[in-house]
Amino acid sequence: MYHLLLIVLVRLYLMESPLPIPTWIKPGRNIYEALALFDIEICKTCFDGVGWFVPDPFRSFAGFTELTSSVENEITCEYIKNIMKQARRNVSQVADEMGVPRSCPWSRALKDIGPNVFGPFSLRPSLTLCAKRIALVFCMRTHLVSKAIKQVEQKDSEYRRHLPPLEPIDKHNHIIRHNVRRYLKYIERGISIEGVQELSEANLNTELQKTVLSNLPSLEEVHVSIARVLPDMTIEDYNTETRDLLLVLGTHSLHQNAPL
Repeated sequence: MYHLLLIVLVRLYLMESPLPIPTWIKPGRNIYEALALFDIEICKTCFDGVGWFVPDPFRSFAGFTELTSSVENEITCEYIKNIMKQARRNVSQVADEMGVPRSCPWSRALKDIGPNVFGPFSLRPSLTLCAKRIALVFCMRTHLVSKAIKQVEQKDSEYRRHLPPLEPIDKHNHIIRHNVRRYLKYIERGISIEGVQELSEANLNTELQKTVLSNLPSLEEVHVSIARVLPDMTIEDYNTETRDLLLVLGTHSLHQNAPL
């Protein structure tokens, strides 16, 4: 449907139709220039009213494409690689790196998380130590995301300039929302994006991949979900436990209102 709409717009434009140039094209740029800037090669397919243009036709019709060498794509691919490497680390290893206390009750809350802090059940409701476990998940996820982003920024100074000045998890959600979701949209439609191992069909079918390559929920969103099962829990319970843990860790760069 998108390509059909694009075909109509191109054709009308070339026929000098009174239809205005679409708003997604910057002033002073024509449709051809806009198409050339698309960051997924297969998206450059178009019909100009006379003939078709299909980039790398053999591979395109076979359902294969590549990402263009834009800075945004380079940042996103580097971040995907780094965050998945961090996300696969064992909870115990991450806890030692952060200096999480191994005395009760933190040791029990840590055990309740499971083997991976991005695991699908790490934010489940429970009758004991629920707020402490949520606080641990919050701090540990933020720690891992921060490391992944730092690795991206250290690889190229230009990457740092292109990333928005947001808190680590907000940067994660920005990358997911503006880039990764578009990649996944094409993959779900049967298009294989080559050159990014973490976006292969085999990897995307894992629960860990589905959790990490999506928006990470905020404390408020987690509270709303858990409150359906534990209505007596309040958002302040999570905030208090998070503040206490940050004091223990001596880490003040993690903000209590940032998403998980």
